[in-house]
Amino acid sequence: MDEHPIRTPWAKSSAETLAHYDVSAEEGLSEDDVETRRERVGPNALREAERRDWWNVLADQFKSFIVLLLAVAGVAAFALDETIEGVSILVVLLINGLIGFVTELRAIKSMESLQEMTEIEARVRRDGEVEKVPAEDLVPGDVVLLDAGNVVPADLRVIDPSKLQADESALTGESVPVGKTSEVLEEDAPLAERENMLYKGTSVTRGTAEAVVTMSFLTLAFAQLWHVFNMRELASGIVRNEVTRNPYVWGALVLSASLVIGTLYLPGVSLALSTTPIGPESWLVVLGMSLLPLGAGQVVLEFRRRVGTPNLGTRLGRLFSR
Repeated sequence: MDEHPIRTPWAKSSAETLAHYDVSAEEGLSEDDVETRRERVGPNALREAERRDWWNVLADQFKSFIVLLLAVAGVAAFALDETIEGVSILVVLLINGLIGFVTELRAIKSMESLQEMTEIEARVRRDGEVEKVPAEDLVPGDVVLLDAGNVVPADLRVIDPSKLQADESALTGESVPVGKTSEVLEEDAPLAERENMLYKGTSVTRGTAEAVVTMSFLTLAFAQLWHVFNMRELASGIVRNEVTRNPYVWGALVLSASLVIGTLYLPGVSLALSTTPIGPESWLVVLGMSLLPLGAGQVVLEFRRRVGTPNLGTRLGRLFSR
C-alpha cells in the first residue's frame, strides 16, 4: 500500500484505485492489513470535543475585551447621568451576547450531529467474507457494500455500481439525488460533479454498489465542517493574542474610549456652564466693551466737526472700529 492516500481518486480508474491500496475487490483486506493501516491512519472517527454547559457558553459571550470596553463606557454614561446612552449600550451588549449564545449553541448541536454520523455500521468484505463492522473501524482500502437506504460510512471510490443514486444535499446543497458511475473523471471536477465518489454522511437512495475506502475521516469533506466548528476556541485565542500584542490596536482602543467619554462629558460641561447665572458686574463689562467702538467713533466725529480736520474722523473711526 502507498503510504499516502490518492489525492484525486475520481481521476483514477477502479483498477488503479484497487492497485494503489493493494486490495482485491473479491477478497477485500485481511485482518492483519486492517490492523496495520488502523495504526497508521487512526480510526475513521471524529475526535471527541470537550462538552460545554450552556451557562459556560453564555458567560463566554461577555469575556472579550471589546465587550469589556463597551461595559466601561456604559458605566461612565450612567455615572454622568446619561441614562439613554447607558441603557443603549446595555441593550447592545445583551443583544450581542444573545445572538452569540444562540449561534454557538447551534454550532454545538451541529458538532453533535456530525458525531452521530460516525456511530453507524458498514458492510465490508474482508478475507473474502462479508461482515458488519462499526464505521470507525474502516481503513483506506476496505471494500464496502452499499444498498438503498444506507448511510455512506466513509469517503468511497465507486468501483461497481448498479443503478446507484445518492442524496448529497447535506454536503453540496443539491436537493435532487445524484446518479453515480465508476467512470474516470477530470482531476479538476468540482465536488458536486464527482459522480464516481460517495462521501461520508450522504445516503444511498437507490441501487447497490461496491466501493473502496479512499481516506480516513480526518481528511473528509464532512471532517472539514467539524474542524470549522471545533476551531472556535483556537481562532478566538489567536485573535485575542493579536489584539493584546499589537500597540496600534491598543492605541485605537484608548482613542475610542477617550472619544466616547469625551462625547459624554463635554456636553455636560457645556450645559453646566450655560445654566450658570451671570452677575450684574459681568453684564456691565460686556455691555461696556460692546459700546467702545460706537463711542470712539462719535468722539472722533465731534472732534472733526469742531476742529475741521479733513478725513480725520473717517480714518480714526475706522481705526477704532476694528
